[in-house]
Amino acid sequence: MTATAAPTATPTQSPTATPDPDALTITELVLNDIDDTSLRHLSVSEHPYSGGYTRVHGTLAIAGTGDLTDLMLEVVASGEVVTTTSLTPQARDIVIQPFGDDKRIAITESIVLFEIPSTELQQIDQASESVVTLRVRAWSSGGEVAEREYRDVLTLVRYTKANRYFIGEEHQGGNDWVRPAVRAYVEQLEGVLAGDFSNMNGGPFPPHISHQSGTDIDLWFDGYTNLDAAAAERLLTIIDQPEHVTRIEAIFVAYERVAGDPFWSVVQGFTLADGRPAAAVIYPEPEHYTHFHLRVFY
Repeated sequence: MTATAAPTATPTQSPTATPDPDALTITELVLNDIDDTSLRHLSVSEHPYSGGYTRVHGTLAIAGTGDLTDLMLEVVASGEVVTTTSLTPQARDIVIQPFGDDKRIAITESIVLFEIPSTELQQIDQASESVVTLRVRAWSSGGEVAEREYRDVLTLVRYTKANRYFIGEEHQGGNDWVRPAVRAYVEQLEGVLAGDFSNMNGGPFPPHISHQSGTDIDLWFDGYTNLDAAAAERLLTIIDQPEHVTRIEAIFVAYERVAGDPFWSVVQGFTLADGRPAAAVIYPEPEHYTHFHLRVFY
């Protein structure tokens, strides 16, 4: 008897789902800081600026049919939704409406989309370096729900210690926003006054070139503007703490690396507690004659 081979089963192909062209979809989402540049940080402390609201600007587009009935921002920390915020009245007037023949509703020029109560953001960890996720949800009259995540952003917290020599710039959301670890470092410095940190949600902060990510601080101490040997010695005393000096990336001071400059005469031969030459950390920058600029690793 000749053996007959068993028939081989032909795999069944699963049908490929065809996307519904009428499904509710958030097709575009751009979130910006107060300066209308890409949002990379979120200010999460309670504050008095803009009536106590942390503002998120941006543009967006939604595709669908029927009516768009709601759109909200969720702030997610450690996997939990911390707060949910509706559109501002201005943004709501633009997008909460029926879809037209092109099945599209959009905000094409950056405006304030959301105002998040800062009292609710205060729930987010204020002491540790944190990342939060921003997610937008939309609802239609047909019962559909769409969502889109923006990106993970880093948190900024307020510097509230009383040793400030300038507090203001409310139109930019304040000037006291800083990374949590950087705040902890600056708070333990003795004998200094602090000026600008970063503005709300970071980003461009005119007239500064830096101060965009909560790692730059303007500082001053009595006698600094003399820019003499005593000022150099005082600065080195402040920063050269064995347990903290490694946190310093750069310092900018208005001195010159020339013979006869009293500040340079002290800096050029000094070695910091972490082994770096002070000259590799303290850079000459002529614009910093009223204060010195400190940049900290976080």
